Amino acid sequence: MKPEPSVLIDAKTLARAQDDVLVLDARSPLRYEEGHLPNAVNLFIGALMQSRADGAQVLGPPAQLERVFGAAGIAPSRPVVVYGEQGSCDAAYLFWALDYAGHPSVRLLDGGIEAWVHAGQKLTRSVPVVAERDFSLKPDHTKRATGEWVLSHLRDERVVLLDARSVEEFSGQDRRARRGGHIPGARHCEWTRVLCSDLTFKSPKDLCALFEALGVHRDHILVNYCQNGVRSALVYVAQRVAGFPKVCNYDGSWAEWGNNEKYPVESGI
Repeated sequence: MKPEPSVLIDAKTLARAQDDVLVLDARSPLRYEEGHLPNAVNLFIGALMQSRADGAQVLGPPAQLERVFGAAGIAPSRPVVVYGEQGSCDAAYLFWALDYAGHPSVRLLDGGIEAWVHAGQKLTRSVPVVAERDFSLKPDHTKRATGEWVLSHLRDERVVLLDARSVEEFSGQDRRARRGGHIPGARHCEWTRVLCSDLTFKSPKDLCALFEALGVHRDHILVNYCQNGVRSALVYVAQRVAGFPKVCNYDGSWAEWGNNEKYPVESGI
């Protein structure tokens, strides 16, 4: 399986390429104000979401995404690098959202802001002037799953569901919706398993071995979910790093599935 080296960028390479890319900080405005990469623009992932009555926080409608991306200065002609912290789930969600939106060149800073500091690079509190752009969404619907789509494919042998939550959430012991448990047939792959101890991604070879041990093959359509699609976005990125060609994120996730009686549930390990 051929890996996708362009998915990730390391801190030293980013330091050399900063003038040629748009750097996006996916963390909260408060964390951004405390210190960020030079010239990084803050794009908190909460700005991309809309809250629904069922408790789910899902990716917003096209007009919202176009407005937010444009306000951050994002344009298809300029490569983007996203980063976060503490495992980079926040950056992974932004990576996935831009991937879904049709941006042709998005990379994630491997190891997040911690790797940047560890590499001896400096942080700043200076906020850059953003040149707003017109961003036209060109969504790739193969990269985003809905609850209805998952329900209609539960018996499809081509589809593999991967649950990125904790084992307690997966089993139903930790219930974060009206019902606890997991989607029937889902395989458990907690998001932390795709990372090394220093919070960088495991190698493509090790990631392939991890997913293959779960019975995942190149021809499968991989559907990742968690509670609101954030932790599962990190597993989505890991699958991209490993070279799996058919991967998507179910951002409604357990907040939608566990709160709607029409969706079946399994519990236990």
